[in-house]
Amino acid sequence: MGESEGLKYWGDGNRQGIMNTHNPSFTAEELKEALKKFKEGIDDPVDTQQDEDAVRAQFRPIEELKKDMEALDMLMETDVQAMRRLLNQLNNSYSTTEEKVTALLDLEYLVHQVDNCQNLVSMGEMQLVIKALNSTDIHLKKSAAFVLGSAVSSNPSVQVEAIEGGALQKLLTLLATQRPTAVKKKVLFAVASLLRHFPFAQSHFLKLGGVQVLSEPFQTPGAESLHVRIITVLYDMIIEKVNISLQIYTSLYYHSKVQGDPGTCGLYGDKNAKGIS
Repeated sequence: MGESEGLKYWGDGNRQGIMNTHNPSFTAEELKEALKKFKEGIDDPVDTQQDEDAVRAQFRPIEELKKDMEALDMLMETDVQAMRRLLNQLNNSYSTTEEKVTALLDLEYLVHQVDNCQNLVSMGEMQLVIKALNSTDIHLKKSAAFVLGSAVSSNPSVQVEAIEGGALQKLLTLLATQRPTAVKKKVLFAVASLLRHFPFAQSHFLKLGGVQVLSEPFQTPGAESLHVRIITVLYDMIIEKVNISLQIYTSLYYHSKVQGDPGTCGLYGDKNAKGIS
């Protein structure tokens, strides 16, 4: 910017200013003229275009970001796809023991959701988990019992599938034989989950000598850490039996009232007749 009528314009980077070389103050007209020249200098189209280009260089176009997001969605696995991949890894004869254990632990995380448990049954792969209980590797046994316990927990359809697949008998066999305590803890977890709120499994447990199997650790030195778990399993079964009996007796009692019990209806009739409430 130049000088006019005693006004001297100066600039220092982004800073600009004016000086009145003739008078110590500015008139209103001088200030208006100065502001006009400032605006003309600020609204430089070349500088504006350069600024826009600099901003574009720092950020990616929205169209490109949308394409990347679509590609990411295509790469993301659904739970069913993840379960199939893990089960294939478990069933692959070329998989190492460590890879199979990892597959089981990842599967255990997925089967906490009811839908995924039912998917495990619908895919016909529950037997693959039960089969892993027969593995000679203790880590595979422990992990398989962990998956089984999580899958059947409060899930009737999966409990039925596990019982029909022979899971309870295999679990009791693991408890009855010499196994590391860490394995038996997971097995007890699976047994407790399988028996909970499932009278048929409880009846099957008794037929297979389950109570005798659970009593053996109390006679085995070094198995003290299992005692509380075993007592909890048996206690829960007893409480469930008591609750079921109470429900049956309560149902029969009220049924007899509805049908009309001669020994009580007459009494109620007398009360009503006498106005007794």
